[in-house]
Amino acid sequence: MGMQVTKEMLDARQQKLMDTANQILKLANTKGEHGDEIVKLANQAQKEAQELEAMAKVYEAQSLEGRKPAKAVPTTIYVELTDEQRKRILDETGVRMERVEIPDDTGIMERTMPVNQPPDIYPLALQQARSRKALEEAEQAAMADAAKGLAALKAQRNPDMDKLVEKAKADPNFLCGLLQKQKK
Repeated sequence: MGMQVTKEMLDARQQKLMDTANQILKLANTKGEHGDEIVKLANQAQKEAQELEAMAKVYEAQSLEGRKPAKAVPTTIYVELTDEQRKRILDETGVRMERVEIPDDTGIMERTMPVNQPPDIYPLALQQARSRKALEEAEQAAMADAAKGLAALKAQRNPDMDKLVEKAKADPNFLCGLLQKQKK
């Protein structure tokens, strides 16, 4: 890993941000034209906040480095998508998604979720939507092929074959369960 971040470094960066915020408040509460200076300080505060956030993520990663998860049970976290994300996913993939499911066997995603932003989640949601669409298309193609194969067997007009096919169709695992999905 690159730079090591300490708690003291985080505290110092946070204090710097607070000092900038206090300067903005002082200017806002004094008489006179300070608009340009307030905008300049606000931009500086935004930059300092982004730097603090980045440092906090590095610090978090450092503190989790080398740790094993407390539980060995695979977990998944569910993140609700914003209205904009849902619309973008639908427009790009044709898939309706309300939330993204994120495998989190180590627990890192859950612990870092408070600092994650919608732009951090969107690529995961898009990848999941594309996977869902590809799976759906593959299942539809397999169902079509299975229907053609079953129709060809039925076209033979063999009563023994028809009985075998009907018996097989009754099995929920026949054709990997494709026929059961088709009934839904």
